[in-house]
Amino acid sequence: MEERRARWLDLAFAASLVNLATINAWALLLHESDADRYYLPRYGREDYVAALLLLLGGTLVAWLVVTGVRRIASRWLTAVATAAALLLLVNPVEYLRESLDVTRLEAFQFLFGHAPLMNVAVGGALAVAAAIALRFRRSVVRVAFVAVTILAPLVLVNAAQLAYAALTADAPRSDFGHQGGGAPVAVGSGGPRLVWIVFDELDYRLSFPDRPASIALPELDRLRSEAFFATHAHEAGASTLRSLPSLLLGLPVAAARPGPEGLAVTLGSPIPGEEEVPQGPAFDFATAPGFFSEVAARGLGTAVVGLYHPYCRTFGELLRRCHWEPFVPAGSLRSPGGFADTLASQAYKALPVLAYRGEHIASIRRTLAAATEWVADPNLDVVFLHLPIPHSPHVYDQRRGRMTRFNFRKGAYYEQLVLTDRSFGRLRRAMEAVGIWERTSVLVTSDHGWRFAEKHGTRRDPRVPFLLKLAGHSEPVRYDHPFPGWLAKDLLLAVVDGKVRTAAAAAHWLDDATPSRN
Repeated sequence: MEERRARWLDLAFAASLVNLATINAWALLLHESDADRYYLPRYGREDYVAALLLLLGGTLVAWLVVTGVRRIASRWLTAVATAAALLLLVNPVEYLRESLDVTRLEAFQFLFGHAPLMNVAVGGALAVAAAIALRFRRSVVRVAFVAVTILAPLVLVNAAQLAYAALTADAPRSDFGHQGGGAPVAVGSGGPRLVWIVFDELDYRLSFPDRPASIALPELDRLRSEAFFATHAHEAGASTLRSLPSLLLGLPVAAARPGPEGLAVTLGSPIPGEEEVPQGPAFDFATAPGFFSEVAARGLGTAVVGLYHPYCRTFGELLRRCHWEPFVPAGSLRSPGGFADTLASQAYKALPVLAYRGEHIASIRRTLAAATEWVADPNLDVVFLHLPIPHSPHVYDQRRGRMTRFNFRKGAYYEQLVLTDRSFGRLRRAMEAVGIWERTSVLVTSDHGWRFAEKHGTRRDPRVPFLLKLAGHSEPVRYDHPFPGWLAKDLLLAVVDGKVRTAAAAAHWLDDATPSRN
C-alpha cells in the first residue's frame, strides 16, 4: 500500500514538474491577452495537440526518471536528477519575474545595488543561506518535492483546456515565415530600387560619436563616407510598439493599443522632444494610408522581412513577399516547420534562460537569410527590413565571431553592434554580387535608441542613426539639423518618385519638411 502511494506521488510530482517547466507555453496558448492576439501567430489545433502530447509525454519521461533514480539509489545519480529538477523550476520563477515586469538586471540591482558595506552584507547572507541549504539539502529537496506535488491539480486543468482547445480550434492562418501577398503589381522595372533597413534598438550615440574604442563598425563607417548622414534624427517613438507605426505612417504616433482586431494608433506632437500627448481619435494602423499602400499604388513590387508587428497578417495583400517573426519569447510556439518542429519548439521552451537566447539566435538567422535573398532580388523594387539586432538578448561573441547563448558580459550590447555592422555588410555584398547595389537607394536607421542604456551605466540618447545612400551617387553629406525620424517615409517616397536623387537634395527636402523650422 505504501509503495503504491509512493508511485502515485511520484507521478503527481513528475506531471507537476513538467507542467511548471513548460509554463511559458501554457501562458501563451491558454492565457492570451488581447495584446497577445495582435502580436502572436494564430494558434490552431496542431499547436494544442502538440502541447498536450508534450505534457503527457514529458510526464511519462519524468516519472520513469524519478522511478529509476529511486530504484538505483545512487548518490550521484540522485544529485544529478535533483539538480535537473531544480533547474527546471527556474522557469516558473522567471515567469513570475516577467509578470512583475522586473528585468534580470533590476533584480540583481535590487540585491546588490547598494552601498559597498550593504552589498557585502547581502552577499554574506546569501552565502550563509546557500550553505544552510546545502547542509540540509535533503530537507530542502523534500520541501521542494512537496511544494511541486501540491500543484499537481493544475496539470489536470491545463490538460483539460488543451484538449478542449484542440477539439474546437480552427487551423491557424499562415502568418509566420515566408509567404507571398496577393497584390497584382508589375515588378522588375530595372529602374532604381529602394531598401529600407530598420535595425531594432540601434543607438546613434554609441554607434558613432561615443563608440567604444574596442568596437569597430567598418561597414557602417563605409556607408557614412558615401551617404547622407544625419546626426540629429530623433527616434519615431521610445518603443517598437509606437515607433514602427510612426515610421510607416509618416506621422507622430503618441499612443498605440494592440488588440485582437489590430492596432489602434493615436497621433501626437510633431515636434521632436515635445511631450507626446495623444491628439485626436484613434484609428486602425492596417487601413490608414501608409508606406506599403503608397508604394503599391505606384505599381512597385514590395517585400517585407520583419518581427514584432504582424506585417504579413496586416499588409500581406500589398506585398509580393513577406517573412514575419513574432518577437521572442513568443516566437517558438509557432514553428515555420511541420508538426514535429512545433512539438520540438514547445519542448525547447523548458530549457531555462538559454531557450530565450536560442530562439533569438534562430530568429536572427531566419530574418537575415530572407533579407539577404530579397535585397538581391532584381524583381523586387522595394524591400523593407525590420531586423532583430542589436536588440537584446545580446548573443554575439565578438572575439569568436559567432552567435552564442552564453554571452552575459557587461558590454554585450556593444558586441551586438558588431553583429549589426557585419549583417549590413552581408546585405550590401549580396546586392553587389548581382550588380544592383549602385541602382539601389538604401536607408539604414533604427526604431529607437538603446532603452536600457542608463541601467548599464551610460546615457540614454533619443537619436537614431540615419544613413541614406542614393542610387547612383556616393557623395557624403553631413546633416546636423534635428528632425523626427518619422519623416523617413515621405522622404523615401520622394526618392522613389525621383524628386530626391542626391544627398544634397535629401538635405534640402528635410529643411523644407521639418515641422520645427516651418
